[in-house]
Amino acid sequence: MARPSRITAVEIEEYTGKGYWTDITVADLWERNALAYPDKGALADSRACFTWSQAKEWVDRMALALLDLGFARDEVLAMQLPPSADLFMLRVACEEAGVIAFPLAPQLRHHEMGDVLRNTEARGLIIPREFRGFDHFAMARDLQPEVPTLRLILVTDQEAPPGAVALPDLAARPPTGPWRERLARSRCPSLEFCLILPTTGTTGLFKLVEHPLCSRVYAGLVYGRALGLTGEDTLGVITYAGGLNLPAYFGAPWWASKVATLEHFTPEDTFAFIERERVTVLVAVPAQLAMMVQVPNIDRFDLSSLRLVQSGGAHLSYQTALEVEEKFGCPVLQTYGTTDCGVCATGTFQDPPHVRLRTVGRPLEGNAVKLMGPEGREVVEGEVGEIWIKGPTLASGYYRNPEATRQNWTEDGWYKTGDLGRLDEEGYLLLMGRKEEDLIIRGGQNIYVPEVENLLAGNPKVAAVALVGMPDAVMGERACAYVVPKPGRSLTLEELTAFLRQQGVAAYKWPERLEIIAELPLVGGQKVDKKALHQDLLQKLGAKG
Repeated sequence: MARPSRITAVEIEEYTGKGYWTDITVADLWERNALAYPDKGALADSRACFTWSQAKEWVDRMALALLDLGFARDEVLAMQLPPSADLFMLRVACEEAGVIAFPLAPQLRHHEMGDVLRNTEARGLIIPREFRGFDHFAMARDLQPEVPTLRLILVTDQEAPPGAVALPDLAARPPTGPWRERLARSRCPSLEFCLILPTTGTTGLFKLVEHPLCSRVYAGLVYGRALGLTGEDTLGVITYAGGLNLPAYFGAPWWASKVATLEHFTPEDTFAFIERERVTVLVAVPAQLAMMVQVPNIDRFDLSSLRLVQSGGAHLSYQTALEVEEKFGCPVLQTYGTTDCGVCATGTFQDPPHVRLRTVGRPLEGNAVKLMGPEGREVVEGEVGEIWIKGPTLASGYYRNPEATRQNWTEDGWYKTGDLGRLDEEGYLLLMGRKEEDLIIRGGQNIYVPEVENLLAGNPKVAAVALVGMPDAVMGERACAYVVPKPGRSLTLEELTAFLRQQGVAAYKWPERLEIIAELPLVGGQKVDKKALHQDLLQKLGAKG
């Protein structure tokens, strides 16, 4: 049974007693919507549209197919898919089958995929055969000898290559026998988890975060209220980020709102997508919004359907937020959370501009925030401290990693985010930066510095290397590599990135600037002085304007 690692009987009694946690699951909400709104639009992507009844039929058939394929309770099914109707429906199908869904970003390659598939002992992997010029099926076949448990490869294409199963074929099989009773027995109960999401620590190795159904369903309810969701809304999903899309995955079903997805983001395609699907609530990361406001002649697109833009995953600058509101013609709402703990706080669609644009709102109902100083004591009101969060919307710990759970969660349920913040006089939370110096956030995606440094150190031309973040108007940050070459060797940025490509490292982790240096500055003769390197980089960037 997929019992949450960290949740105690005391927490269960408290949160169920207050009505935060109930027996309601996502599958329950989908079933209710299929009965109450059978012909109402539920999902749309570039290939298909589904009403609630069609989506529920697809989910039921896929859940039964997973059981027929031999998936046992709590086995892991990895899915490396872009935003799509398939991805949404598969997560609910896993819930009905009692299988743990494990969504993964399409950008990950051999290096990352091999790590997570081995650590989860994934039984199956669902992929497009090819996406954006990359052969996902070839990668999956390459990984099978390295992952003994990986016995099933499923592709979303109409036809499957030898050694794979076509997802549409499974969804086309009508159910037989007492199938409803079968699904009732296999369904994941609300106090367990059937979803894990990947996140990395300072070593770069993936940790897997458990998300119990009870916390996700409740978070979707209160988050949806903050956004003012109704059955007339269409949520536009243009980013893979699993945590950021909580209102789409777990909020929309509460109100039978429609969800539309865009497989691959470009600013122009997104504007056309908003116009075509009549998107009312756009879910985006700051890097996407920063690129979108730079598009000339935005008024050639009809954005009149938009009533709200929800931003999360990284810090959205005040200036960019203002530009979004001016050019999109709707308010921007910021939210705060992490993959490790789930959504923590958000503003509401009714908040005044100074709250929406400068803060991440207040803790969600039932959550509590405290700010801790370096001495382990709460800071006084108005001072900056590390954000600790506790409440019913949070994750339950790290899958198969009790040590990491103990390090990041206190015994009484507080999660230590590593982010710095302060509370203003009205109780709104302002983000003030990060404690973790070995983290670069590029467009909402985490680059963990030691991982990339360790990989680059394996280059035969590299004697020493240090990675630092450099500010960027669009991505927030990009990675710059300071490299000491081996004697008599020269090195280019293209050679560095080619080296990482050959190792199957995701492209967003590659350095985008190279500085050749004779030696790395040290602090106390031991530790690389990253502050000195960062200051040097800022001076060079400033000199170039």
